[in-house]
Amino acid sequence: MNKNLANLAKEHADHGIKAKEKQSTFTLGDYEISALEYEALVEISSLYGSTPENEYERHKIKVKGGRVVSYNISGKGLEKIPDVIGDLSNLRYLSLAGNDLSSIPKSIGNLHDLRYLYLHGNDIKSIPSSVENLRNIRSFYLDKEKLDSSEEERINNAFGNRVVWTL
Repeated sequence: MNKNLANLAKEHADHGIKAKEKQSTFTLGDYEISALEYEALVEISSLYGSTPENEYERHKIKVKGGRVVSYNISGKGLEKIPDVIGDLSNLRYLSLAGNDLSSIPKSIGNLHDLRYLYLHGNDIKSIPSSVENLRNIRSFYLDKEKLDSSEEERINNAFGNRVVWTL
C-alpha cells in the first residue's frame, strides 16, 4: 500500500514539474512558433519517424513571421493524417501527395489561409465538406478517378477552375 502511495505521489510531483515546464512558444530554426503549432508538428512528423527540427532543416517545413506557412509531407507512406493538422491554421501550402491516405480529417477546413493543397497520389474517395471553408485556395490537386461523380461535382462547384484533376 505504501508503495502505491509513493508511486502516486511521484506521479503528481512529475506532473507538477511538467506543468511548470509547459512553454507557450518553441524555437524552430531561427523562429519562435506557438506551442500549439509545434505540438501538431511533433505529432505529425513522428508518424513517419522524424521531428519538426529535421523537417525544417530539410526545408519540408517553412516558417514566416513566427508562423508555420508551408508543410510538405509528400511520399511518406502515411495512411492517416491526425486532426491536429487543423492546428496549423497559418498554413498557405500543404502537400500530402503520394501517401497512402484514404481520407483527410475534417479539421483541414480550419486552414483558412491555405492557398495550395496537394492530395493527388493517394486513395482518397471522399473529401470532407469542411474543405469548402478553404476560400483562399488557388490550386487544389486531386485524383479525379478516385472520386465518384457526385463528389467530383461538389468539389468543382466549390473550387471551379482552381481544382487540378490528376489521372
